[in-house]
Amino acid sequence: MIQAPLMGFSQGLGFSILYQFIVWFFWWFGIHGHNVTAAIQNMVYMPAQLANQAGDASYVFSNGFFEELTLLQVMGLVLAIFIFSKKASWRAVAKVGFPAMLFNIQEPIAFGLPIVLNPILFIPYILSPIANTIIGWLAISTGIVPIFKYVVPWTMPSFFGGLIGTGSISGGLLQLVCIAADVCIYAPFVIAANKIKDEGEDEEEDAA
Repeated sequence: MIQAPLMGFSQGLGFSILYQFIVWFFWWFGIHGHNVTAAIQNMVYMPAQLANQAGDASYVFSNGFFEELTLLQVMGLVLAIFIFSKKASWRAVAKVGFPAMLFNIQEPIAFGLPIVLNPILFIPYILSPIANTIIGWLAISTGIVPIFKYVVPWTMPSFFGGLIGTGSISGGLLQLVCIAADVCIYAPFVIAANKIKDEGEDEEEDAA
């Protein structure tokens, strides 16, 4: 009686955007946002995923949807750093964190760059997963991409996660589109960061 209304409510785009905002807002403070919002995930999005897999329903927003389309957003930052950053420190951290991000593990970047409590990256860090949510919703609700039907480990590399999760190559391509959008979102902020010198860079210049 309680869960059924929540399942319908959770499928609204507005609720899903709010959910992602909360998740990544906590992450920006260094708090595990997915653990904080685990009650929402376990109450509505995991059952939606299981219902999709069983063939009992066709929910757009499910656990697989968010794990395959929003966790990869930090890869957009890593690629934006490789393309646009002139900061040696950022490029060094991106090189170290890139292998982990292939498996959607963001902690080396989140705490090494850092993203956590970094005012330059606050806006794109929150905006990217929301943009991916909207892109995914549009692609699935219009029938371009199937629903995320199959349970896939969240560490599955991009393209393969979408491919297996939806059972269609369009799911993998959707992930690549989301990463490209994330690169575009992060790019202006990475470029702006080039103008901000690290403390170590100032000391090196003073010594020179």
